[in-house]
Amino acid sequence: MQKTKLVWAAFTFFCLGHGAGCGGSMGGNPEKSGIVFSITDAPVDNAKNVFIKIASMAVKQENKDWLEIPLTESDEIDLLALQNGRSKAFAALQELPAGTYTETRLILSETAPGRLVDNDGEEHALKIPSGSESGLKIKSSFTVTTGVAQELTIDFDLRKSLKLTGNGNNANGKYMLKPVLRLAENQATGSIQGQGVDGVLVCAYPSTVTVFESECEDAVTTTKVAAGVFTLSYLAPGSYTVVSFQDATRLGTKAGVVVKAKEATLVGQLP
Repeated sequence: MQKTKLVWAAFTFFCLGHGAGCGGSMGGNPEKSGIVFSITDAPVDNAKNVFIKIASMAVKQENKDWLEIPLTESDEIDLLALQNGRSKAFAALQELPAGTYTETRLILSETAPGRLVDNDGEEHALKIPSGSESGLKIKSSFTVTTGVAQELTIDFDLRKSLKLTGNGNNANGKYMLKPVLRLAENQATGSIQGQGVDGVLVCAYPSTVTVFESECEDAVTTTKVAAGVFTLSYLAPGSYTVVSFQDATRLGTKAGVVVKAKEATLVGQLP
């Protein structure tokens, strides 16, 4: 919490009078705008912790060079601690030129490689191809508007990204991370909230999807019920189908769940 406060202290002048979402007019240089990047995650079944350390971050403006965004978080990040709407700010810049940005890139630490702690408490090396070299790229555009501070969140979807190669009980078993990343503009997204039984997996599918499987490969985002509640976060406005699973068995389905920007849609109790 203290580090998050420090991130926002860097440009409090952006947000006075505009609440947690910022988005208000910016003082100072009218040709530039401030930006904060956070990270969030989806659950997996075979791990308690998944740690990564970000070494650098950059964004690419359309038809221009990469621009580095200074990090505000120098420690390892436990991705599995960032579920059910929780996120962690890790990079910020007070002045970012207005315009369209077409790519975002994360370079992971070479000296502190990724690691996974399984459900038995045993630690495993986590292979992340090109993570510390060319980096992890998100080819998703976002627009910086003159004088408007902005928050973006990277959904680091471990459920789609984490793979076990070979047999996890012998020397040939290896955990590999082939990241599936999604970039969300906080002010342009909403959430779905409800109640359920702890440990149940809940997935938000686009309304166009009609086949639902327990790994939620076609879902936009997933979460697990914790303390009786769940939140499916950073969803673009539109219609979704919310499906709950337990031990690969589908428990319940709610279709036609409409999400609006900057609002939480309540769906009540799911089985």
